[in-house]
Amino acid sequence: MKNKLVMAMITVVFASECFAGCSKKTIENSAASNTSVLEENEKEAEDAKKTENAPDAQTEKYVVENQEYVYSTYSDIGQLGEEGNYYNSDYPGKDAYEVPVFETTADITHDGIADLVSVVGYGDEPDATVDDVVSNSSYGCYVKVYRGTKDREYESYPRFISRNFHLSHAGNGTICLSKKDGLDYLLISTTYEMQGTAQYDFAAFYVDDEKGIVIDDTYGVEFAVDKDEHPDWNECTHREDVVPLLQEKMTHYLKDSMLLLSLDIDNGALYGCEEKTLEGNAQKNKNKTGEMKQET
Repeated sequence: MKNKLVMAMITVVFASECFAGCSKKTIENSAASNTSVLEENEKEAEDAKKTENAPDAQTEKYVVENQEYVYSTYSDIGQLGEEGNYYNSDYPGKDAYEVPVFETTADITHDGIADLVSVVGYGDEPDATVDDVVSNSSYGCYVKVYRGTKDREYESYPRFISRNFHLSHAGNGTICLSKKDGLDYLLISTTYEMQGTAQYDFAAFYVDDEKGIVIDDTYGVEFAVDKDEHPDWNECTHREDVVPLLQEKMTHYLKDSMLLLSLDIDNGALYGCEEKTLEGNAQKNKNKTGEMKQET
């Protein structure tokens, strides 16, 4: 398991009829009524024009607030916006330099518009390389999601920032872009082993404008891996007892997926390294993505 895996618009027409034999008062009332209808129609047309020229409401939505901590069975997932438990104005800090590692697009917000999915790392120097930042346990790496707008650009602030990934044991983990039933998800998985016990888990999730970070599915297992650490070895749960079901549950997301980042103390780093241009904001047009590279 430690291998790196739509407005329909309805128009209602009101017709008024004037029959022969109507009294003068009825005709006058009808005329007044028609005048009122015309005025109302003019007002509706003016309101519609204002709405048309107004900023697109779709680009002004903000995700739910106060969702400060989201976690799966065993591990953390991330936060909404730039101020939270995993990333804020003080961390990584003014002395850290952001380095693009990998960028692609996917509809993580499930609104029918592609979002920018950006993997970044942080280094001590302005000329820090990708190799530098993925191996820097002090700052680590993050996945950020910038919500796409109808004009095919992206919001300037991230809607989602993942928890920190780095090569030290506590920061190990894998994050993928996955598709299930035609919808895009981010998938975080961990394979944590220490002192004879393992905890493996995954969480597939997306970001909703009203609900915030929504976990589509999560599952985790715990089992013994070192007989010497467990005198009660025969009574323990073992890898073969639980990992097959975990793999089965993850398969729904992994069969159509793309690795974004994987940092593991034993297996090193996996990330993209090929030049590619994406549509979107000018400051986020260039990215380094492509074939996977493993560091030893």
